Amino acid sequence: RSELSLPLISRGEVIGGLSIQSIRASAFSEENIASFQAMADQLAVAISNARHYAQLQNELAERQRVEKEVRQLNSELENRVAERTRELQAANENLTALGQLKDEFVANVSHELRTPITSIMLYHSLIEARPADTPRYVHHLKRETDRLARLIEDLLYISRLEQGHTSFSPSLIDLNRLIHDYIVDRMPLASQHQLSLFMEPQVDLPEVFADERMIGQVLSILLTNAMNYTPSGGSISIKTFTHQDEKEHWIGFEVSDNGPGINVDEQEHIFERFYRGNAGHESQTAGTGLGLSIARSILDKHLGQINVKSPGTFGEGTTFTVRLPFENKGKEK
Repeated sequence: RSELSLPLISRGEVIGGLSIQSIRASAFSEENIASFQAMADQLAVAISNARHYAQLQNELAERQRVEKEVRQLNSELENRVAERTRELQAANENLTALGQLKDEFVANVSHELRTPITSIMLYHSLIEARPADTPRYVHHLKRETDRLARLIEDLLYISRLEQGHTSFSPSLIDLNRLIHDYIVDRMPLASQHQLSLFMEPQVDLPEVFADERMIGQVLSILLTNAMNYTPSGGSISIKTFTHQDEKEHWIGFEVSDNGPGINVDEQEHIFERFYRGNAGHESQTAGTGLGLSIARSILDKHLGQINVKSPGTFGEGTTFTVRLPFENKGKEK
């Protein structure tokens, strides 16, 4: 029957109200009103403080969230900067390495070209000075000319391979047939050098997807090297095989000889351009030092492998192993 309504005021702003009711008429005296007003003032302060506290907590939480995001962004930025720095450093190192390779390549080409050109100029001068001895000098002149032409052709072929200008036409080929044809072609030359040349084919060898012309060139390079470095009375064998390892099913061939072999410390370098080991220098066999480099480039194009194994002991020879992936399906590197 009685009601007392009081405003809740905080900092001059009404934030709510306090309603007190009674079942008695005229229940509130002036003293009651003053007491309830004091209560309302305290309630207003408490509610205002609670609201401000909650607001501060929310602001603090938001600030912490923003600071966390900033730290994450800074960390990501630092990682990106570090990664980009590493990429730039690696690119710079690659450019430096490529520059060194280019300088070495130019130096090697200049050196290799200088020898036959100097010899050609020398024999030309001798022919002019001694016309009567021309037939004898022409033989040497032709040998140096052939060497120069072979060197230039090898250089051009490597360049075409690396630039992708060499046609790559893979198809299913029979390695046993390909090797047999090359052995038949090289048999007269082997007989002339008193070398035995034979083949050990694997029966039912599956066909492999490869460029027959390129693989034939690899085979030719390996056969030529074996025949050049195997002394008279020696033997050269070619064996075909299949091999399964943890990652790949391979089909390939091995070219083995019983020549002087390759020193162990030279084996890691023999696929480098222009590299010729002690056997090449001591035998004075004509060569450019590019054949095995070409063979490796061809095998890289086929996603294949070429390896060498030699004890480095005279008479125990060398074995080159060529592997082609059976599941290549014509994919090119």
